Amino acid sequence: MENESNIIDTINETIEINDNKIFKFDYKNQQLENNLNYIKWKDSNIKEYGSNAKLFKCKKCKIMFCSKYEDIIKEPYYLAPCIICKQYICYFCSYSYIHLQEHRKIFCCYKRILNISFFICGPHYTKEYDIFESFYLCFLIPVLNLFIQCILINKILFVCLATSKSKNEGILVKSNMEKSKFFIIIYIFTYLLLSIPCLLVFNFFVYFLYLLSLPFKSWLFKYYLGIFDTNDQFLI
Repeated sequence: MENESNIIDTINETIEINDNKIFKFDYKNQQLENNLNYIKWKDSNIKEYGSNAKLFKCKKCKIMFCSKYEDIIKEPYYLAPCIICKQYICYFCSYSYIHLQEHRKIFCCYKRILNISFFICGPHYTKEYDIFESFYLCFLIPVLNLFIQCILINKILFVCLATSKSKNEGILVKSNMEKSKFFIIIYIFTYLLLSIPCLLVFNFFVYFLYLLSLPFKSWLFKYYLGIFDTNDQFLI
């Protein structure tokens, strides 16, 4: 009770200091769509931060706060510090990162990892890498390219995603799926089965994408590789 009282006092002080920077809701799943006070607060913040401003919810402090889009697409990506508790909040699932730097490549939800893949990694690869990078050339080798992509997809969608148990405990932990012998056997077996019918189609796609992107300084192909973070810079 004392801790809750301290939080409420801190919120009141923050409201006075920051004026209209936060909106306090009453309970966890409160519906705000038809709340006139919330709509007024939201409109005023969007007017201040811009039409592409993003709203965050801190469940611990029971507040909403706003951030510029330009700020959340910078590292640590789609996270913003709560005005009160200072913990980093995920824009998509509102998970609170207590120890942010310790879990740089463990992700709380699919939406965050996929948005990083498409809107952070992809554009970054088009600007920073050239066609002579080793990972770039590997994707032009038949069979090897499909095998590498299967591994990357598995890591991005399963291995790098935090377990539900660890999210509830507040300290993110990766899945142990990749350490399971049974999973490895199934993974290899599935790959061999899929590689036979998919080999020609996949390589046709890869080479077509490569040739199509040549007139544009390989921008399209590098963006494709960036989605999967093939150089292990952002996600893996």
